[in-house]
Order: sequence, then structure tokens, then C-alpha cells
Amino acid sequence: MLPDYFLLALHPENARAWQERGHVCLSENDLEKAKRYLQQLEKLAPDHTQVHYNLGLIYMREGKVEEGQTAMARFQELQAKENEEFTRQNQAFKKRVEAQDAVASGEPERAIPIYSELMKEGTAQLSDFIALCNIYLST
Repeated sequence: MLPDYFLLALHPENARAWQERGHVCLSENDLEKAKRYLQQLEKLAPDHTQVHYNLGLIYMREGKVEEGQTAMARFQELQAKENEEFTRQNQAFKKRVEAQDAVASGEPERAIPIYSELMKEGTAQLSDFIALCNIYLST
């Protein structure tokens, strides 16, 4: 496996490599290098939650309080969105299990509105479409 810095040279669009180099520099307390790597990561992946947290810490340690607060506010905003999405996906998973249980118990007609709801919510997976097709084909 290539070291991250070779990967950066070969594939500068690889966000994970920028993240890893930033973390290495942070662990070595090389804030200037870490900041450069993380700022590049921010350009490549502006919605990457941890980059804003780490940049916020660096800015605070540099005494750049306003920049640090801005980065931390962005981190909290993205963290809240991630939490909302996690909750949404968790609820979809529970519905999916309910639909699968209905089919398994010989009541596929109960699963149809559940799968339809997943599709309307935008949380349906390919397996949900297939399951719904199979229900319609078997009736």
C-alpha cells in the first residue's frame, strides 16, 4: 500500500488521503501542515464533518477565535444534519423490517403500503423495489 503522501501526488482528488495526512500532522502537533491538509480536504469535501471540527481546534490553538468559532459552528450544523439522517435511516430500517416480517408471515398486502411509504420518503433501497415487485408478481 502506498503512503498517503504518494497517494496525494498520484490522486490529489482523494479526500481520504488528505484527511489521513491531516490527522498524522495533528498527532505530531504540526499544526501548520495539518491546517494545509485539512483546508485542502475542506475544498474537496466541504460537508465532511470532522474537517470543520479539526480546523476549529487548530484555529483556536492559533488564537484565531472567530475562525475557530465559525468552523465549530459549521461542525455542529453538519453534525445535526448527520444525526437527522441517521434517525431517518433508522426509522426506514424499522419499516423495512416490518414489511419483511409481513411478507414472511404470509401477509404481503400489509407490506405494500410500507414499501410505498419508503419510496415516497426517499429512503427506499433497491431491495425494497424488488420486494414490492415480487409481491405484485406473486398476487
